[in-house]
Amino acid sequence: MRRGVRNIVRLKHLNKAGHWPSGNPRMYYRPKGEKAIKLPDLPVNSPEFIAAYVSASGGQQPTKKHLTGSIGAAVRAYMASDAYLTMAGSTRSRWSNFLGDIVDKYGKAPIGGLKPKHIRAALADFPAHPANNRLKVWRSLCRWACEAGLIENDPAAAVSPRKTPSTGGHEPWNREDIAVFRTHWPIDTPERLALELLFWTGARISDAVRLGPAMIDKDGWLTFSQTKTGGQVEVPFYAPAPTFSEADEHLKDAINHAPRHLVFMITAFGKPRSVKAASQWFSAAAKKAGIQGKTAHGLRKLRAIVMAENGASPHQIAAWTGHETLAEVQRYTNKANKRRTISGTKSSNSAELVPTFTLKSL
Repeated sequence: MRRGVRNIVRLKHLNKAGHWPSGNPRMYYRPKGEKAIKLPDLPVNSPEFIAAYVSASGGQQPTKKHLTGSIGAAVRAYMASDAYLTMAGSTRSRWSNFLGDIVDKYGKAPIGGLKPKHIRAALADFPAHPANNRLKVWRSLCRWACEAGLIENDPAAAVSPRKTPSTGGHEPWNREDIAVFRTHWPIDTPERLALELLFWTGARISDAVRLGPAMIDKDGWLTFSQTKTGGQVEVPFYAPAPTFSEADEHLKDAINHAPRHLVFMITAFGKPRSVKAASQWFSAAAKKAGIQGKTAHGLRKLRAIVMAENGASPHQIAAWTGHETLAEVQRYTNKANKRRTISGTKSSNSAELVPTFTLKSL
């Protein structure tokens, strides 16, 4: 994988304006619509000039143009393909870092020489979970390369994922955690609004940052498309909700105490939060409240647990949370059913509806 052609470095946004007395070209870094930045009197291919260019461009490294047939060229073409561009934005964001790492390490090597042993070696230094995540990227890249005719056989297909211990994923919150968080964060804080929004909707943080009043229809249903799957979710917001949801007034009160914006989760400057920043911000808020090791995704799990304990069916839970399959939802209902069987309690899966929020409150 170390063989390959020489890289060609392309410096973007450079403008030439004559020559210095030394004979070197007088160069300026000037992206479209921005003020020009003078670069030093140095040969354009010198390390010092490249360093000045990187500084002027805000730390962006110059792009490398890999010749046809290299892994680097294959990665760039893959990232421009439907196979990559139709993925969820959150997936592309994670995968772009992995793909960039592949280009940096193996970009000069010919894609035709890629073998399973090379991919195994590329993953060997990572723990099991990160290695398996990167293997997914290699598999998608190689599968696309086969379909594009760049390689005859898929080398990633012969690489097996590593065995990993079962961790259960994100730890779910419990009702005591909710009470502790509510005690620590007053109803008029953005942290409290985030908690109530995440808990009631059961939305992933990638979707919660986009939720706003405009997504609530005239019948009082919050409707949105999931970033991860593209599936549509509908949650009763001020429409009557089934009894298994344990509807309360907390989200309504938090919204009434918050300033009006296009989305519910905003920064101190009134701007929408990014997914990564919102996730870190909310985890920090939980930690400040004394809740350790729990994330926003744990509230999504608690929403499913609450409904399962109150007798909701797997289909009802999946319709609310937007799960594409019933496998994960079934775990919540199975556990809840066992507890009801042992305790002798009956299911509260009722068609009775209880009001959630009033239209006036929104």
